[in-house]
Amino acid sequence: MYKETMLTISALAFGLMASTANATTIDFEEFSTGNLSNVEIINGVEFSVIDPTDDTALRIFNDATNTAYLLSCDFSLSSPCVKSLNVDFGAPVNDVSFDFLAEDLSAGEVSGTVNAYLDGVLVGTIDLISNGATVPNLVDLSALGPVDQLIIDPSLDPAGLGYDNFSFSVVPVPAAVWLFGSGLIGLVGLARRKKV
Repeated sequence: MYKETMLTISALAFGLMASTANATTIDFEEFSTGNLSNVEIINGVEFSVIDPTDDTALRIFNDATNTAYLLSCDFSLSSPCVKSLNVDFGAPVNDVSFDFLAEDLSAGEVSGTVNAYLDGVLVGTIDLISNGATVPNLVDLSALGPVDQLIIDPSLDPAGLGYDNFSFSVVPVPAAVWLFGSGLIGLVGLARRKKV
């Protein structure tokens, strides 16, 4: 009986530790074209404009390919449209990637930068290199490991950058696994003690 109980506990603990995180993708297709507020929470992720002014707001823009993008300002009111976008995940996430669209730059030009943070500490900076106007550019930050915040600075494209398809996986919480496992072991020990 003891061996069976220990095998069951081991299988449960291994199953919890081996569980995979679910990937989440945020696209902006469900939103109508137009201005949003300066702070929007979508699927638990906070998108906000850094240093907003009266003429800036998060904006959804539907381009000619019928793909909706998030902009960090309303380029029809403010040019250049170079407001930084803050993306706060609220907790550490892995495998972060997103698309950006640079309207006014040629292929190979630097459109801006992405700073990735974990608990307020900079873990990496990546240049945004344009594939050319109206061509989506994939930014893959998965090599940086867990992050909980991105600050995207589009300072080199006068029309600003459009963002889409933010994809990430939630980091599993190992402390909960250890707490659960130690609780189970304690229960087994208690049950065994009662038998003796």
